[in-house]
Amino acid sequence: MMMALSPEQHTLLNDLMNQFFNAGAKGMGMMMGIDLELNKLDIHPHSSWEEFKNPFEQDEPVLGETTFRKQLGDPLLMIMKGAQGSILADLMLGGTGVPSGEALSDMQVSALGEALNQMVSGGVQSLNERLMTPLEMAHTEAHLYTTESIETFNQAFQTQTFYALQGVWIMHDGSGITEKIEFVALLTEASAETLVKLNVNNPSVQVEPTKAVASTAATSTLVEQGI
Repeated sequence: MMMALSPEQHTLLNDLMNQFFNAGAKGMGMMMGIDLELNKLDIHPHSSWEEFKNPFEQDEPVLGETTFRKQLGDPLLMIMKGAQGSILADLMLGGTGVPSGEALSDMQVSALGEALNQMVSGGVQSLNERLMTPLEMAHTEAHLYTTESIETFNQAFQTQTFYALQGVWIMHDGSGITEKIEFVALLTEASAETLVKLNVNNPSVQVEPTKAVASTAATSTLVEQGI
């Protein structure tokens, strides 16, 4: 039986993920020579891959997959607009962060993967200050979002329910230009439970069985918000 987090645990997960994506963004921005910070992060419980609505399907999206050596058995999957991914890739390659307007090249995809690797590394380092047993990242790779790639990299999310984390980073390049970088990250419920249990100040409330009505309500909310 799949389990659901209690309200207290869901609040803790929200706090952990906000810290992760904010710390990660700051580290990634520092490498690129820009200010990058988390503007908002909305966490939505979701029931299944079949019901997931990718908000970036019309924007030639790219995806990043992070696997871990310890604690988390499932990957963290990130999806973002291709044009916004090209901004990060261009910065990693020494450019000014201007999207080319064309499909990402192999070099740009590789650069984006390195950017996301830096982001996840910074996020993990920040979270480990709060966890009883530290996480250890294995690797992060970026890929063009195609039918073939998503079938390869979403396998954990086809068999387990998950959380969809809808976020926005705000980028300031120092010259007055501000850019929004939108992303959706997917985290399985098993990984979410692990993070909550590893937190030093873990709420004493036990994980509860998932109720179908709650899952349906969460899915409806996610669809209404265009996720």
